[in-house]
Amino acid sequence: MPNDEAKNKDVTAALYQRNFELAIITKNLSLLKKLYHVSLVTLNRDELIQKLADTIQMDLELSLVAITADVQPTTEDAKSRIFPLMAHDKQIGLMSVTLNRNYAELSEHERSSIESTVDVVAIALDRANARYELEAANAKLVVADRMKTQFLSFASHQVKSPMTVVKGYAELIMDGSFGAVPDKVKETAQKIKESSNRLIALVNNLLDLRKLEEGKVEYSMTDFDIVGLVKNIVEEQKTVAKAKGLELTLEAPAELITVHVDQEKIRQVIQNLVDNSIKYTEHGYIRVQLRMTNNECRITVEDSGIGIPADLLPNLFEQFNRGSVEAKKIQGTGLGLYIAKMFMLAHKGTIRAESEGTGKGSTFTMELPTV
Repeated sequence: MPNDEAKNKDVTAALYQRNFELAIITKNLSLLKKLYHVSLVTLNRDELIQKLADTIQMDLELSLVAITADVQPTTEDAKSRIFPLMAHDKQIGLMSVTLNRNYAELSEHERSSIESTVDVVAIALDRANARYELEAANAKLVVADRMKTQFLSFASHQVKSPMTVVKGYAELIMDGSFGAVPDKVKETAQKIKESSNRLIALVNNLLDLRKLEEGKVEYSMTDFDIVGLVKNIVEEQKTVAKAKGLELTLEAPAELITVHVDQEKIRQVIQNLVDNSIKYTEHGYIRVQLRMTNNECRITVEDSGIGIPADLLPNLFEQFNRGSVEAKKIQGTGLGLYIAKMFMLAHKGTIRAESEGTGKGSTFTMELPTV
């Protein structure tokens, strides 16, 4: 009988110890679940740090828990422990715990309960840091965007309007509205007009970019004959091409081709392609061709200009892409083709560029659905 009683006491003690350990494990799992939930619903970093510390302190009945993003080591004593918080092989903070008894007196399971929270806290703090850095970066972007908007507003009102007036006076001098003037004066007035046109086009590109980014571009869609539009654009550009000694020709059908588009936006796209070909061609030709293919209107602008290197073709229609070194020597914003692509996408059309390489000219093709 004494042996049986002793065995029963041993079994009872073992069961008690096992139940105690299971209770600690269950409590620890519940704590980890709480910490995970806190990390998901708390967005502010400082608030998250405080909530994690309070939750650990309350659930594990500790005297004090402190979490900090500071990585400077602090001293610990018999009743406290300092745990480094690690993420991506880098220390991002510290977690200190203070007990009402010596840390060495804790059971293995009690120590494990405390230590198991360290990784969870480190992950939560790392995510909070990333969110904090993202918010800071976003705040800087908001400021930058506001400054860009202010600059574009300035460009619109303080640059574009006066340049339009300057251009107008240059035209009046050229057409003799102020009386007869020497040819030298007319040439100077022509240069003033061309420079004004370039600056106005630059401002317009910046304003179009702003509208595209803000989703504020308005399209006025109507049915009209695109053959007549292309003919007008080519006639307008012939004077510029002739001044450079270039041959500008148009091949177009006699019949009408009706498209449903915003006439001004499509005019801007076509004019940009012809203008680019003239700018980037020093000698030779620019050939504009208009034809119908499979219920689509196809416009190609081919030139004998500086060409496009193969490695630049994939990114040619991106913002501020000026292409090769030779292309950068010519005035421009690097926005025209990007804006053209956006306008064509809005019209369910396409635009692309082809070139056999530097010095071998280029061909731009745009396609629009017909009515």
